[in-house]
This record gives sequence, structure tokens and C-alpha cells, in this order.
Amino acid sequence: MKQKRAIVFFSAGLGDAVLLIPLVKQLKKQGFLVTGFFNSLHPCEQIFNGANLLDEIIVRKSKLQQLLFSIASLHKYQKAFVNYFASNRRNLLLASLLAKEIITNKKTGSTASKIKYIEPLKDIHDSQQNLNLLQEHVQVSLPDFYIDFPSKKDEILSASFIAVQISAGNNKISYKNWPVNYWIDLLNSIVQQCPEKKIVLLGDENEIGLSAKIMAEVSNNVSSMIGKTSVSEVMNIISQSEFFIGLDGGLMHLAVALKKTTFTIWGASSVTLYGYEKFGPLHKCVSLHLSCNPCNAWINPNHTKTTSPETCPDYACLRRLMPQDVFNQFMQYVNLLPAHAD
Repeated sequence: MKQKRAIVFFSAGLGDAVLLIPLVKQLKKQGFLVTGFFNSLHPCEQIFNGANLLDEIIVRKSKLQQLLFSIASLHKYQKAFVNYFASNRRNLLLASLLAKEIITNKKTGSTASKIKYIEPLKDIHDSQQNLNLLQEHVQVSLPDFYIDFPSKKDEILSASFIAVQISAGNNKISYKNWPVNYWIDLLNSIVQQCPEKKIVLLGDENEIGLSAKIMAEVSNNVSSMIGKTSVSEVMNIISQSEFFIGLDGGLMHLAVALKKTTFTIWGASSVTLYGYEKFGPLHKCVSLHLSCNPCNAWINPNHTKTTSPETCPDYACLRRLMPQDVFNQFMQYVNLLPAHAD
């Protein structure tokens, strides 16, 4: 009997790629050979290199490459999974060439019989939304995100350290990013209260300016790898860390996939949709939970204050979240760690 084949579109950022892992794992359990089709502008394919999860990794960044691959693989797959963030017109066209059935959770306006629309559900995690594309009553748990990663010990990072992401969304998304002076206050409090804890800052080249400000104001316990790492290299660093501090960004999701506990600061985004606090006590999400939250959510956003998080007049969810309050919650989090150690 010919083995079933499925193709999963990875067309958004690093976080979305991690949130598709439970779907990939469930497809494998069902006996599918699973191909990851990576046409994201971000190097999401690096997450899966050496992870022994996908049976095939196809990377096609240009429109022409994508079309040629789809024509060459005409109806090779029984099912194509195109989640909300991948469901644009081009991807649906490619999926129609690649697969006999397209499954999505975003309304397309198409009446094509091969497109199967799965109604999203309110108040569940985005990974569960993806898994529900299979229409099975399977609940996501933390191990469903985990990947095997071939970590390589880096002598530069020989001492125990905390991995910290100081910016999210390539430092371009205001409604996710905590003010840099708040980060300076928080990190100074951490190194003063916990002098044995080293801190390694992580991020891309868009965050180098933030890193310079922090490094000028915080003690020698902090070092920066910002703008110096590929996705694979930053994963290697996170995998060797004690735990992760950050924001609603791709590195938070990678930390979870690498089995690290997380302490994260939240602004406009939906903790219910994107956070991991519901999965265990050591994934702490710090938020003011304002009455206008969350205005950043692809399902059921709160538009009582603004119709788009980019146009918020004050970003109160972040600017009113004071460093001392975050530090107090951080110390509570740190004190929980020994009780939950492996």
C-alpha cells in the first residue's frame, strides 16, 4: 500500500513554525510521510535541521522556485495544511497543485471542493488551532512542542547563564517591545540580587542599538550575542542556558521547543493564543491584563481601544508594566525553579 503523504506550509516566522510542530507530530502518528514546505522570508527550516521530525524539507524562497516545485510535484500529496498565517492566494494556488485536499483555518472565499475549511475556536492556543486542522480530539501538551536538537557545547558559554531576548518582531513591532530603559532596570536588579547568574543577550542585527544601550548601563555579568548568530546558533545557545527571559517573539517559542522554562513579558498579544503559561507553572507570562487586551490576536481580538495594535495611542500594556513589578515576579519564578527541577 502506498504511504500517505502530507505537506505542511511554513510561511511565517519562527514562532509560527514552532506552533506547527504538534500538527507535524500528530501527522506522523497517523502514518503520514510529512514534508515541510518552507517559503518564509525567515530561515525557519533551520529549526528542523537534524531534528528527525520532518521526512522532507523543501526550501523555496522565490516565487518561481515555488511554482516550479509545485508543478514538478503535481498532486504528490494527499493533504496540504495551510494554516491562518500561510493562507494567502499564492500559497493556496501552490497547495492546489501539490495536494488533492487543502486544509486551512482561514476563510478563503473559494468554493473549490478540494479546500476544506476548519472553523477556529475561541480561547484556545494557536498550536491547538493548528492541530485541530486534523479534526481530532487531541489536546496539545508541552512534549508535543519538543524537538531533538544536536546541541554543541560552546566553551565561550561554559558557565551557567540565562538567555535573554530583549526585543521581538525584529525590533519593529511596538506593541510587543518593552522600553529599553525598563530592560536596563530589570537586568540591573537581576545581576545585583543574583550575582552568580550570568546573562547572555540574544537577537538579530536590528537590535544591536538596544544591546549597546544595555551593555553601557548594566554590569559585567551581561554579554551580548545580538546580531552574531544564525537561527541554528541561537538555538544552540538557548539549549545550553538555564532558562529563558523574553517577549512574545520567536525565541520564546524556540526556548519551549528546546525544553527550556520561560519567563516572558507581554503587551498587546494574547497570552491565551500564544503563551505557554497554561502548559505548566514554569512558563510564566507577565502581563497587566488591561481591559483592552488582547488587541493582537488573529481570532477574537479586543477592539475596544483600537482596531489595530500598531495604532494604539499609548501602549499602556507595556509602558505601565514597571521594572520593579516584573522583577518581583521574576524572583518568585526563580524560587519555583528548584521544586520543578528534573
